[in-house]
Amino acid sequence: DWFFVTVLSLLYWLAIGKTLQPYEYGIIATAINTVVILSAFGLIGFSAAVPKLVSEFLDKKNFKKARALVAFSVRITLIVTLGISALLFFSSGTLSSLFNVPQISLQFAALLITPTAVWTLSLGVLQGYQNMRKIFVSNLVGFTIKAALAWTLIILGFSFLGPLAAWFTGL
Repeated sequence: DWFFVTVLSLLYWLAIGKTLQPYEYGIIATAINTVVILSAFGLIGFSAAVPKLVSEFLDKKNFKKARALVAFSVRITLIVTLGISALLFFSSGTLSSLFNVPQISLQFAALLITPTAVWTLSLGVLQGYQNMRKIFVSNLVGFTIKAALAWTLIILGFSFLGPLAAWFTGL
């Protein structure tokens, strides 16, 4: 998993770095780093706690508690990240001049926060269930789509929006 994620991520960033202008690379880096930071805040610690607690509940054959924990963490993560997303989306005009990036890139980032948090939480749940095969397959498919689509959309002339759309689709 680590090897394929690393190689496919490299291909994604090579597509951006070798085909787009430096300012477009900066726009993408700003948007994606904003997404990563805000989705991490939106997880409010669940990404660290859920894998450990789920595996502990499963060891004790307490499947009902494991399922309840997953449902609770997904619900809270959705509420918090949707709130963060809405806040970023509606303040994107002000923040775009502050960050010196197009407003649409921050609006796109706002749309990416919740799926990124849910993806991270899902990987934690699968890790807690010790289902490494599903983690590998989902990462392989998602990162392959992200890398291939980024190249395709850049070639088709979508500029910095292509890699952002590829990131969203890969999730």
